Amino acid sequence: MALFLLSCIVFFISPVNRAESDPMYSIAVSESILKNHTPALNQVSIPGLDIATLSSRDYYGGNYRLSRINGKVLYSYPHGSSILSLPFVALMNAAGISAIRSDGSYDFRGELLIQKTLAAFLMAILAVVFFRTARLMLPISWSLVLTMGSTFGTQIWSTASRALWSHTWEILLSGCVVFLLLRVEEDQARLSGHTLATLVLWMYFVRPTGAITVVGMTIFVFFFYRAKFFTYASAGAAWLAVFFYIFEANFRRRFA
Repeated sequence: MALFLLSCIVFFISPVNRAESDPMYSIAVSESILKNHTPALNQVSIPGLDIATLSSRDYYGGNYRLSRINGKVLYSYPHGSSILSLPFVALMNAAGISAIRSDGSYDFRGELLIQKTLAAFLMAILAVVFFRTARLMLPISWSLVLTMGSTFGTQIWSTASRALWSHTWEILLSGCVVFLLLRVEEDQARLSGHTLATLVLWMYFVRPTGAITVVGMTIFVFFFYRAKFFTYASAGAAWLAVFFYIFEANFRRRFA
């Protein structure tokens, strides 16, 4: 708990934030899902946005964070982080903090506060995951050394905790994967194929580079935990079906 609180406080009070970069609108997507039951931001009034001129192909011109597909204004980056953040965003909304004002206009300050708080919270959890993983093999002293170095001497502090980047959720999920596998290797737990598949598939959903982990873990389970491969593959297939449904419903371009 002390490690979690220390990390969370340091991350939260650190002055540099990057919510105005690629992560901008990711929380607005979460709120649109909660309030409007769609990730599309058509019902949100965004200053300076002209939907008629919004491109569906040029992601680096104008408002590159948004694109227009089939008449929908969509966040151009993967929506996995926005979906995983739904419970936290709902709590922040209940506390009166929101990225979308009551009149439907976009509030960047609300987005910034939610991203700043959530990113600090997630990376503080990751610090605890680091410590618990190290403790599986090392004494408390060395576990603390490795945890502090990993938490405050890497891009976790300088980037992942500064805003809700897609890799913020990805590295937390990857840390959980390592912890799960090491517990199994140390004979402190049994491998759950469903849990492992859920973690690695969501790594892919929040950031496409997670596909590398999906392939690696699939090969690993097939050769070293063959008895768990069916449960792993079935859970993975179910999550892929969910992903393709969401993709088809929102991102598949349709032409008359």
